[in-house]
Amino acid sequence: MQLYILFNTFLVMLGSFLNWIEPKIFVVALRGIEMMDGKLVFGFGLVGFIGVAYELICKKKQLNWLYGVLGLAVTVISGVVFFNYYQNNYNAGPGIYVSTLGGIQLVGSYVVLLLQPQKE
Repeated sequence: MQLYILFNTFLVMLGSFLNWIEPKIFVVALRGIEMMDGKLVFGFGLVGFIGVAYELICKKKQLNWLYGVLGLAVTVISGVVFFNYYQNNYNAGPGIYVSTLGGIQLVGSYVVLLLQPQKE
């Protein structure tokens, strides 16, 4: 499960470096890392990536709640960005979709970890 979470945090970070706004006639293309929202999303992805790497190295499973919080934060930020783009008639680029997908999957993996039976 940690490898799946590691992949999703990588997706969140990768989406920050892709285009979030596609160019139009009076709109320039912007990558996620060029905006404050993208920097926040990248930071959340980096924190999750470091947490999962720590768990894989130390063979511990103690930061499961962190992935749910980070995934929820990424999903909320992405939702606000989507709503803003919809109001301003911008074309959303692939980066925002990749980051949103990673955030949703982080939340889903947290739910799966919650529903697994606990070993005593």
